[in-house]
Amino acid sequence: TTPPGDEAARRRALCAVVDRVALRARARELVLVDGRSGAGKSSLADDLRDLLDATGRAVALVRMDDVYPGWTGLAAAASEVSTRLVRPFLSTGVGCHGTWDWQQSTPGSPRTTPPGADLLLLEGCGSSSHVRDLDPVVVWLEAPEATRLQRAIDRDGPEYARWARVWSAQEVDTVARRQLVPLDVASHPRTGTASP
Repeated sequence: TTPPGDEAARRRALCAVVDRVALRARARELVLVDGRSGAGKSSLADDLRDLLDATGRAVALVRMDDVYPGWTGLAAAASEVSTRLVRPFLSTGVGCHGTWDWQQSTPGSPRTTPPGADLLLLEGCGSSSHVRDLDPVVVWLEAPEATRLQRAIDRDGPEYARWARVWSAQEVDTVARRQLVPLDVASHPRTGTASP
C-alpha cells in the first residue's frame, strides 16, 4: 500500500497494466478493473483507458454500473457480461450487454461494443467473476471500508445508503469466491499501487 496522495505510486500501477498488455501483444485483449464499491475503480479505469488509447489500442470501456439490473443484480450482471459481452468480443470482436435505467428501475436499451475495438476494459464489482479462464489482465482495487462507504454515498447519495447492506452482502459473496489475481492495487484517496 502507499500513503494517500502518492501519485507516483499510482502512476507506476497504471504503467504496470499498460506494460502487461503490451508484452502480451494479443489481437484482442481483456482488462478487468474489479473491487468493492467506492474502491476507486471508475477513476482508475478512466486513466487506464487514456493510457491504453495512447499506445494505439482501440479501447471499449464498459462499466458494470450500466449493466447491473438493480440493487440485487450483481451476480446476474457478472454472468451476463461473461456470456454476452466478454466471450463474444474475444472470439469475434463484437460483444453486447444489457443496460439498466436506474431512475426508472427498468431495463434500458442494449449496447454493442464499438466497431474496431481491440481491447475491452470492463470496470466494476464482479467483472472478473466468470471470465478468469480467459486469462485476462485483472486489477483488483481495495480501500478502507470507511473510505469506500463515503465515496459511494458521495457518488450515489441517499439511494446507496438505503441499499448499502444488500449491495455489500453481494460484494462479500463475490469477493469470497475471488481467486488470486495477477495484479492487485491498493486504493487510497487519489492513490493506487501495485502490491506484492
